[in-house]
Amino acid sequence: MRPRGAGGARPPRPRPVRPHPDERHLLRSVALLDAFDLDLATRAAGLTQQAPARRLTERPLITENPYALWPYHLHRAIRSAVRDDNHSEDRWTPADWHHAANPRPGRPRLIEAAFVYTDDSVWEHLTLPTASAPPTASPPSCYLPS
Repeated sequence: MRPRGAGGARPPRPRPVRPHPDERHLLRSVALLDAFDLDLATRAAGLTQQAPARRLTERPLITENPYALWPYHLHRAIRSAVRDDNHSEDRWTPADWHHAANPRPGRPRLIEAAFVYTDDSVWEHLTLPTASAPPTASPPSCYLPS
């Protein structure tokens, strides 16, 4: 049985908190990524401040792994639902999705953000020796034939 308010009327339902338009735009932008951090999400959405990204990461639909290079993750099912949205009044068109995934002159978009994403994934640049270069160090004595 539901509790009733004064006079037997039902208590008002709490209104769902509707995300700010910047958060909705940012959510759609990160729906194109597997994982992200605040800077990547901000750049992918073409925003100048991280506040919308911070607010988005505090919502329960975003999971966090503080030990990962890209600590925030949006589940694949949620990413699909965001991309397939046909009911929101500010939903993206197919052209909007295309523009979000492709660079536009003078405005950072997902491609530029993806380069940052992959560059940060590489821990160390290694220069491979050429076939004619002598070895730089001798092998440990335990590996030398006796």
